[in-house]
Amino acid sequence: MPKISDMKKQKVWLFIGRFQPWLHLGQIDALKQAMEKGVRHFLIGIGSSNKEFTRDNPFTYDERKKMIELSLKSMKWMSYQIFSIPDMDSDKAWKQYIFDTLPDFDFVITGNTRVKEIFKNSLKLRDKSPSDDKSFAIKIVWLKIRVPVKATFLRDQLALWRIEELKKALPLPLIPYFAKIKASERIMKLFHQDRRTPYLCVDVAFQDKQGNLILIERKNYPLGIALPWGFVEYGEDPKNAAVREVKEEVGAKIRIKRLIGVYGDPKRDPRAHNVSIVYEGEYISGAIKAGDDAKRVVRSKVESLKSKEALKKIKFCCDHGQIIKDFLSKS
Repeated sequence: MPKISDMKKQKVWLFIGRFQPWLHLGQIDALKQAMEKGVRHFLIGIGSSNKEFTRDNPFTYDERKKMIELSLKSMKWMSYQIFSIPDMDSDKAWKQYIFDTLPDFDFVITGNTRVKEIFKNSLKLRDKSPSDDKSFAIKIVWLKIRVPVKATFLRDQLALWRIEELKKALPLPLIPYFAKIKASERIMKLFHQDRRTPYLCVDVAFQDKQGNLILIERKNYPLGIALPWGFVEYGEDPKNAAVREVKEEVGAKIRIKRLIGVYGDPKRDPRAHNVSIVYEGEYISGAIKAGDDAKRVVRSKVESLKSKEALKKIKFCCDHGQIIKDFLSKS
């Protein structure tokens, strides 16, 4: 890792991404990390600039460029130039295109392992240099992910036009721009063309030997109290997924007793359109303790959950309060 004192002597750093969409708050934080090291001028390379109107690349190069300009409008203490970087036949050709097209740069800032490998041990011929310094080594600066945001998550939120969720992850000036270019309608159309379907989950309601309903407090977003749950893997029977998830979440071995219901409201999960199959399970064995996404295990007496007042006092994740209410009414 280069010394900060060396970094401050450099004038230009390169930051590359597909930025679909751009800029989210995680990427802005990446730029701030660089500025904390004394950087003030960036070359911003828009990767896959020749890809547009697909599920993973819904926006054009010009649209992404506009998003950058809107996002960085308030960051007047930094300067930048934007460049188009199309996909190439090979990593070698891609890197050479960047060397041939962009101005000189000394550092590549990235949190992407592929970009890191491509520029690792790279030498570049300096465009304008003294005769005794015709080439220089490109240095990689690895960024910490201090603000985790996934582009796939943002595209899901855009498709469903969840304004409040978008405001948590994107600079506010981008929201009216997305409305102007009808981003929600475009992404939803692309999802339909690619036969994009909701994600499939499983939830399990089961009791321990003392008759406690086993719940968890989630340690990852979305937060709150929930039943043990997770996603069904491709090629996996949902019942097997339910057994697996309970084992991973709370360490218990169960068997499936019956189906409680299917919950598929597109707004039930703030991350995406997740449809959940909910089962009742029967505890068999295993020490019940927190694992995977569980911050802690919550044991609740079934009788104490049957009143509306008791349920209202609990901060449930997603629609798990309603699921538990339905489960108890059928027990």
